[in-house]
Amino acid sequence: MDIVAVGTACAVECKRQMVGLPELGFLLEAYNWLYNYTDRVTVETFEILGSFVEPGKNRNGFRRVPVTFANGGSSANASDIPRLMISLRDGIADLGQFGVNEIVRQFLWIHPFADGNGRVGFLLYNYLQGTLDSPLALPDYNW
Repeated sequence: MDIVAVGTACAVECKRQMVGLPELGFLLEAYNWLYNYTDRVTVETFEILGSFVEPGKNRNGFRRVPVTFANGGSSANASDIPRLMISLRDGIADLGQFGVNEIVRQFLWIHPFADGNGRVGFLLYNYLQGTLDSPLALPDYNW
């Protein structure tokens, strides 16, 4: 793993999302966990990553309140999140049919956490791209 590239990519992602140094530390911890301890993505993987990137806000799992995006659009209903995350996990298993960008876009639309969804999306994107050794920036999906 290129530690400088990982640190730089995580710092750039935190700056893009306008979060600070504590969140950078949390993102690096999540990155390390994903890199060293995960061989496949499960629904629990998402919950663990969410709790790493925002331990104070996501420690109880998926969000339970509605979310509206800055452009006026809305995310998935909170009551649908568990089912949608299982569907997402199944889509990851069939990545060839859906593609990395479609999976990450779906994750970001579901918006399963109270906070840190973009940072988890960044981790998911690099995991699925196979670029955890030298991470890429999360694309701007232009919602």
